[in-house]
Amino acid sequence: MKQRDTKTLKIWSAGCSTGGEPFTLAIIILEHLKVMAGWIIEIFASDISEQVLAAARQGVYSESTLGSTSRNLVKKYFDREGDKFRIKPVIKNLVRFASLNLNDGRKLSMYSGMDFIFCRNVMIYFSDEVKRQLVRNFYNCLRPGGYFYIGHGESLHGISKAFKLVYF
Repeated sequence: MKQRDTKTLKIWSAGCSTGGEPFTLAIIILEHLKVMAGWIIEIFASDISEQVLAAARQGVYSESTLGSTSRNLVKKYFDREGDKFRIKPVIKNLVRFASLNLNDGRKLSMYSGMDFIFCRNVMIYFSDEVKRQLVRNFYNCLRPGGYFYIGHGESLHGISKAFKLVYF
């Protein structure tokens, strides 16, 4: 009997804060990848702050935090608990949270073979030299052909020429 091909999708939310980004990515994947059979989905979420990671691991959000999220998605992927909403296990189980200092290149190297890295609105807090090293490390963590996402107010100009800008 021929073994089915396993497909892997590895995503990293670097600087994930309270988990909104990695949980949103998990929801998007479940909404658009209709057939999960044969897929291994790994979403890694890291932050330097243990306080925000503790909140992220809880996966509890206020109605105002969910903001413009459609009511259908809220109903499908969250359980109401009084005036709060808890992310359902089907989403929570796709995300692995870890404490990580992005200045620690040795630990960053453990995040290898990523298909997507999201580091949005994080690098604005670093000097250009730290940004250069961080972007080199992110580049090395991506698989060939992977994508690196930064925030709207961030730029790699003068930091790195390793990436090709792609407009969607």
